[in-house]
Amino acid sequence: MRSTPRSREAPAVESPAAKALADREVTDKLLSVYAVERQDDANALTVAFAITTTGLTYVIAATAYFSDKCDAARCVGIPQWLALTAPSVAVAFVGFLVLNVAASRMRSLHIQRLENEIRLPLQSGHVEPSFHTDAGLVFRPEAPLEPPRIRVVFAIIGVSSYIIIMLALIGFTWVILATASGPWTIWKYIAASGYGVVEFAQILGFAWPLVHPRFAGRAVPSLPH
Repeated sequence: MRSTPRSREAPAVESPAAKALADREVTDKLLSVYAVERQDDANALTVAFAITTTGLTYVIAATAYFSDKCDAARCVGIPQWLALTAPSVAVAFVGFLVLNVAASRMRSLHIQRLENEIRLPLQSGHVEPSFHTDAGLVFRPEAPLEPPRIRVVFAIIGVSSYIIIMLALIGFTWVILATASGPWTIWKYIAASGYGVVEFAQILGFAWPLVHPRFAGRAVPSLPH
C-alpha cells in the first residue's frame, strides 16, 4: 500500500505588525546596552581625571619635599631607599592612566556600533543617539587630516595634553634618580632598569592603540558636518 506523500506546509509569513514588534524589542535591548556602555564611558572619564590630578598632585608634593632637602651639591636627611621608591607611585599612576585610556578607546568602538544600529530618526532629519560617534571629531586624534579641518586643532590639543601629563609623571622618575638618590649603587642601577622597562611599556601602551585596529579608527563613518 502506497503512503500518501505529505504536503509541505508553506512557510509562515511574518506580518508587518509582528516584524515591527520584533524590531522594537531588539531596539529596546540595544538601548539598554547602550545606556550601560555610556554610563561606563562617563565613569571612565571621571576615573581618568582623578588619576591625572592625583598623580600630578603627588609629583608636585614629592618634588617640593625633595627640593627642600636637596641643594645643588647634595641631599640631606633622605635615605636612598626613599628616593629610589618614590617614583614608583608616579609610575603606578601612569600605568592606570594608560589602561584607562586604552579601555576607553576600545569601548568607544562598541558604542559607535550601537549608535549605528539604533539610529532613531528625528523630525529634523537627524538621527539619535549619535553624540559619541560625532564626538570622535574631538577625542580621536589619529586621523587629523580628514575633514573637517578642525580635527587638526583638536588633535594638537589632545596629543599635547597627554604628552605633557606623561612627561611630568614619567620625567619625575629620572629627575629623582639623577638628583636625589645619591651615588650610582647596584640598587640604583636595578631601580633605574626596572623603571625604564616599565615606562617603555607604558609609552607603547599609550601609542599603540592609536594605530591598532582593535582600538583605533571609527567603527562607523563619521556623521556629516
